[in-house]
Amino acid sequence: MTIIQDMLKARGALENKLRELLGIPVFLIEMDAFALPCGCGGVTINTRGLQMDDLEVFEEHILKYFTETVTSLEIDPLFPFCPPYSWNC
Repeated sequence: MTIIQDMLKARGALENKLRELLGIPVFLIEMDAFALPCGCGGVTINTRGLQMDDLEVFEEHILKYFTETVTSLEIDPLFPFCPPYSWNC
């Protein structure tokens, strides 16, 4: 598989897990991998449909899903960050 195929598969799986967990239409409209000059890298995921209440109530499950997703792409999930809010892990 190519990296694009891997990311499409991971994006779709994460979207389905969030929809099943929350019971609402959640859309992951974009997932990007990035590598910065400083050596940092990661994944950004743009969503529609997630509410702050969802993040607070289901934080443990959502963090697990995010971690599984980036790990499946062989990216080290050092910390999740959800602007304008962030979790401190």
